[in-house]
Amino acid sequence: MEARFWSGMLVIAVALLALLNVSAAEEGEKVLTLDHSNFSEIVSKHDFIVVEFYAPWCGHCKSLAPEYEKAASILSSHETPIALAKVDANEESNKELATEFQIQGFPTIKILRNGGKSIQDYNGPREADGIVEYLKKQVGPASSEIKSVEDAASLIDEKNVFIVGVFPKFSGEEYDNFMTLAEKLRSDYSFGHTLDAKLLPRGELVNKPALRLFKPFDELFVDSQDFQVDAMEKFIGEATIPILTIWNDDPANHPYINKFFDSPNAKAMLFVNFSKEQDLFQPKYKEVAALYKGKGISFMLGDVDVTQNAFQYFGLKGDQAPLLIIQNAEGLKYLKANLEPSQIAPWVKEYMDGIVKPFIRSEPVPQVNNEPVKVVVRDSLEDTVLNSAKNVLLEFYAPWCGHCKELAPILDEVAIFFEKDPDVIIAKFDATANDVPSETFDVQGFPTLYFRSSSGLSWAHQVRVILVGPIIVPSVASATREQKPGVLAHCFFVSSAVAGQDQVHHNAGCALHPYFCPIHETSSVILQQQSRNAHTAMLFVNFSKEQDLFQPKYKEVAALYKGKGISFMLGDVDVTQNAFQYFGLKGDQAPLLIIQNAEGLKYLKANLEPSQIAPWVKEYMDGIVKPFIRSEPVPQVNNEPVKVVVRDSLEDTVLNSAKNVLLEFYAPWCGHCKELAPILDEVAIFFEKDPDVIIAKFDATANDVPSETFDVQGFPTLYFRSSSGNLLQYEGDRTKEDIIEFIQTNLDKPAHSTSVTSEAGKFDSIKADSIRDEL
Repeated sequence: MEARFWSGMLVIAVALLALLNVSAAEEGEKVLTLDHSNFSEIVSKHDFIVVEFYAPWCGHCKSLAPEYEKAASILSSHETPIALAKVDANEESNKELATEFQIQGFPTIKILRNGGKSIQDYNGPREADGIVEYLKKQVGPASSEIKSVEDAASLIDEKNVFIVGVFPKFSGEEYDNFMTLAEKLRSDYSFGHTLDAKLLPRGELVNKPALRLFKPFDELFVDSQDFQVDAMEKFIGEATIPILTIWNDDPANHPYINKFFDSPNAKAMLFVNFSKEQDLFQPKYKEVAALYKGKGISFMLGDVDVTQNAFQYFGLKGDQAPLLIIQNAEGLKYLKANLEPSQIAPWVKEYMDGIVKPFIRSEPVPQVNNEPVKVVVRDSLEDTVLNSAKNVLLEFYAPWCGHCKELAPILDEVAIFFEKDPDVIIAKFDATANDVPSETFDVQGFPTLYFRSSSGLSWAHQVRVILVGPIIVPSVASATREQKPGVLAHCFFVSSAVAGQDQVHHNAGCALHPYFCPIHETSSVILQQQSRNAHTAMLFVNFSKEQDLFQPKYKEVAALYKGKGISFMLGDVDVTQNAFQYFGLKGDQAPLLIIQNAEGLKYLKANLEPSQIAPWVKEYMDGIVKPFIRSEPVPQVNNEPVKVVVRDSLEDTVLNSAKNVLLEFYAPWCGHCKELAPILDEVAIFFEKDPDVIIAKFDATANDVPSETFDVQGFPTLYFRSSSGNLLQYEGDRTKEDIIEFIQTNLDKPAHSTSVTSEAGKFDSIKADSIRDEL
């Protein structure tokens, strides 16, 4: 989350600069407007097209719009016209497109090649001239041949990173690997290749293939002779981080600032007034940065006039500068205010030696705290929550968060509901103004809810708020593997209009997957620690036409089974569409009655009549009804490295297979799953010549997981089943090497098979990216 915060601040800075320099676009829109109905058709006609996914309410998108239109106008007249397009990803009908392209924020720009078969992120500038120059380079070959000194001079400048492959001939494994890398990283870096190193502006002559990286900082160029793709990528990643990153208003520095905050290292940030103090501080600070190079800490020097958001984020004031902050990998911050240049080295040494104590940011403890939802700050967290003898529901929020604002009135209702119970507290914690103790709470987005019982047990529930009709319903946005969807927080329903009356939807336990909480139109959602009953019956009808027909019969059945472990809920189909999405059903199946038991099995009766309710529920209670098992269609084509498994193919592909199968249970919205996907692709490619090994994936949001076989409590979950039937859950690190080693250790190998650890199958060690949670 830290990296995303700093990247976000950088985007804000760029957007503000863009606003100051906006010029009028040429008349007539040149940006193509795409949506779900024409996207595939238009993209398929272009070998190269750029698509912006935006939201109408997004300020950054509004700032980008005139620059994007101007760039589109210029590029439409290019020798080879370049098409720029846009998609309103906030439009409901385009949500599937946004999911398909893994859109996590706005604006997001994608480069689509070969009719959409190849997709890359756009990592270029956000102003018109920069967009134009960046995309012109993207249209041509991934690497340009350097035939003369003039060619080199035109490509390699003093402000940007440029990577050159030097070869004795343009063929062979080294050359092919270089071209593969250039294509893979072309949206991040510029590449060239040559037969003669003497044409290059810096560096020695070489007599064998060499990778030479030119950069505008530190030693100006570095060489490598390891042409394995993973090794080259690692070399480039490390070589393009300056010893000292500069954060000022120069756009040329922005890529290095992003890389600084994306690094897993501890981060030292010195903020000074550049106009008065840069020359005093930079030499001393750079000496310290060089001293600790390669020791797990990165250094940045920032101008206080450009980095005001940093001060706001840390809760600091400008008069504390010159100010040095170090933030470690666990998020703890260490602070030295009003320091002198001579104090830099000894203070950093004290930090590295573990002598400096962390700085903990807190708002003042409120003197008056009499609102229904209590205010908790860092300095009151221990007494109010952690060491309290109360049951506390605590919301971590951000004042600017729209979802938090929508959740606020719901939490007020929850607090009022419990106001007469002295043992229950509903509270909120501003996570932008108070440091969150990461060793206790895992807050990766807003709002995140934690419930801590008086005995000290905790449950986490990260929510987003969805507007459903006239009321607001919270639903889970993401869950880490440590969280159990559908069990973390349950809900029951109390009518705000008729609270206290015996309504059929009272206490309708919602122990479902967290995509939704079914509701009555007048209901308010109350979060509860646990569900009341083992079985939940949910009847969905069209309230405007069928409520009066169904409710009396349904209520009779609910009364009949009162106290027998089953709760009943009546829902309006127009309000509960997410329920149909979750169960994989269609609206034309309503009136629809579903019962879900404590094991998560679902029992279904579609298109029922009021007279069928009682006998069908009796059949369910008598154990006669068979469970409904949801499955996507078995794919007709399944030729990707990682095979797709659905519920209907699970038996043949995995459970009754004579193969060794690594199976990933995933969710399309899961950030961890998205980060794991390319690693599993590499694992699958590694084993592709072994007919006895299958790497597969199973969408657990679209297919029912057999809970008697697989214990899937979060995403991603990996299981390995050997050909002899031995089933193991994979709990190791999510790296290519560890997963391969695990498979090789546990697979059953037929005598005729050849070892996948042969010379052709060896791989170089790669550094796995650190797994970061998504909003």
